[in-house]
Parts: sequence; structure tokens; C-alpha cells
Amino acid sequence: MLVLFVSTQITKFSSVDELEGLSTYLGSAIGDGAYISADVITALADSEQDDEFIGAQVGVGIGYGVDVHCIRTKTITIMKNPKGLIGKILEWIF
Repeated sequence: MLVLFVSTQITKFSSVDELEGLSTYLGSAIGDGAYISADVITALADSEQDDEFIGAQVGVGIGYGVDVHCIRTKTITIMKNPKGLIGKILEWIF
């Protein structure tokens, strides 16, 4: 079965490093042959405050069905300051 999905995420941050930590994706998808999905993204705040709105994600694809979801994710940047040979290769590429 061939599945095609294209998604775009927009946040208020200017760097991927700022996305570190816990986030919540709340959204849904619906389709009958072709579908569209949408999510609101919030960052986990202190226990005394509400989660902070940080962005949105939208997607389109080929598929059937209905989906409503709430997902908690944790973002960790694994290559902040690469060292050695891998770091040199990454510097050369980027």
C-alpha cells in the first residue's frame, strides 16, 4: 500500500534548540481517499500555569479514516556541539 503524507510545522521559535523539552500535540485528521490533518502545539509550562501555545502543524495525504489525538513528546537535540570526525563532516556539509 502506498501512503503519501506531507506535513509542515510552524513555531514561534527561531532555532531548533528552543524546542527542547516537553510539548503536546492536540489535533485530528480526516479523509476519504485524500485527507488533511491539523495540530495545535503547546509547550509544557510550570504546574501552576497553563501550557504555552508555541505553534501549529498541518498536513495533507492519501488515506481513509478519522483520527483524534493528543500526544506528549520530548525533544532532545543530540548534536549540539559535535566533536571529532563527525563534527568536521557536519561542518563541511552545513
